[in-house]
Amino acid sequence: MAAMNWAVDSFNQCVDEIYFTLNQQEAARVTRMQEIMRPLGNILRQITQHEWAEPFMKPVDAIGLGLHDYYQVIEKPMDFSTIKSKMEAKDGTGYKNILEFCADVRLIFNNAIKYNDERNDLHIMAKILLNKFEEKWSRISPKVDEEEKRRRDEEVEMQYCIIQLAQEAARVKMARDLTF
Repeated sequence: MAAMNWAVDSFNQCVDEIYFTLNQQEAARVTRMQEIMRPLGNILRQITQHEWAEPFMKPVDAIGLGLHDYYQVIEKPMDFSTIKSKMEAKDGTGYKNILEFCADVRLIFNNAIKYNDERNDLHIMAKILLNKFEEKWSRISPKVDEEEKRRRDEEVEMQYCIIQLAQEAARVKMARDLTF
């Protein structure tokens, strides 16, 4: 019976440590993400408030503009209203990380560059706004890279804890089987 109590106590202690670690990591992650999101929000505001941002704010009205081949050329349309919706999504359809968000910002401009001729105003505006975004992004990307690495490391650590928990559960089961 003592072995059973020890195994159960050990298992409970392991569970408590995992919950404590998870709560600490989540609180730290939220704080770090807020520190990254502030400058990212500023970048987004600067880009979307730029005098040339208007054509990129809403989805392209391919039919209204007579762009009959738009959806053959552009595989994944993107605009800032779609980005905003994904940022505000609470149903799991939003961004999983900052890199997904940045990929969509780039996609807005790369779509305009791809679809429009080099001499077209939209092509030129998209190139300039993309360069502005990349310049500003380069200032915070090291922090984002560091956060992504930390997140991956924490996931590996959590997987290790789950393995430990499974081992403790097996010991509890074995101790229970031996006492009966």
